[in-house]
Amino acid sequence: MEKQFAYQFPTAAKASKFLAELKSGYIGFCKVKRFNSDLEILVTYTYDSIKSFDDNAQKLDDLAEQLEGQEISSY
Repeated sequence: MEKQFAYQFPTAAKASKFLAELKSGYIGFCKVKRFNSDLEILVTYTYDSIKSFDDNAQKLDDLAEQLEGQEISSY
């Protein structure tokens, strides 16, 4: 199952830090890119809902919160 979450940050620097953390493997494999502006990041990943519990959404929320960001939508 594919999941997408969009996050917004107060500054482009904090959004860039979030982007860099995810590209370094913070939650394993995911696609991450800027979304709509320099302040927004879109994260896409796939997980097997049958084999495991998905805690990645909480990890993403925690990291965003550390950088003063917030989830603005999920797909």
